[in-house]
Parts: sequence; structure tokens; C-alpha cells
Amino acid sequence: IARYAQAWLDGGVGAEGRKVWEDSHTRPAWTNQPEGREPDPAYGQLFWLFPEVGSVVFSGMAGTICALLPTENMLIVMGLNQRNHSRGWNFPTEKINLARIGHAILAEQNWKAEMAQ
Repeated sequence: IARYAQAWLDGGVGAEGRKVWEDSHTRPAWTNQPEGREPDPAYGQLFWLFPEVGSVVFSGMAGTICALLPTENMLIVMGLNQRNHSRGWNFPTEKINLARIGHAILAEQNWKAEMAQ
């Protein structure tokens, strides 16, 4: 999942440096609906969109979530082995919370860098 996400951050370039898709496909996947679908500001072509936290998110089996923070060139993956019927599980909330965790990690790193100066 992390390699797939990194390829999106790298404009369609895979781990071995091979071009998997054209970079021109990246931004539309993060911003637009496919032709023929009703507009949905919360969903791009392959990703849920969270502009309020500068993130796009995709998910996989058993509640695995991957948040990409494109402007930070960061990805964060969380595997929870959860399902919608699990107690305390709220999938939409978990998706945005993972993006917020990424921002918290960045803030912590920046704070430590400032303290070291």
C-alpha cells in the first residue's frame, strides 16, 4: 500500500523508477469525478478528498487506510483490521484522523528542529 501511495506522490513513477502512469493522471484523481458521475466534492476518481487538511485518502481491505499529504510529500498508512460494524469504528472519521496524525507528526518534527537550533 505504501509503495502504491508513493507512486502517486512521485507522479506515477514506481519503486524501480519505471513510469507506471502519466503524471497528468495524478491531479485529476485527487480533484475530479470520472465522466458520467454525479459531482461529489468529497471524492475524486480514486481518493476521498479532505481539502480542509490538505489530504487525499484511499482505503483497502479490513479498514486499511492510507493518507497522502501531497504538499508535504508525505504518506501515512494505518492497518486496523476493522469493519464498519465494529464497536467504536467510524470509517469517515478514521480517514480524516489519519491525515491529522500526519500533520501532528510533521508539527512535532518541526518543533524538534526549531528546539535544536
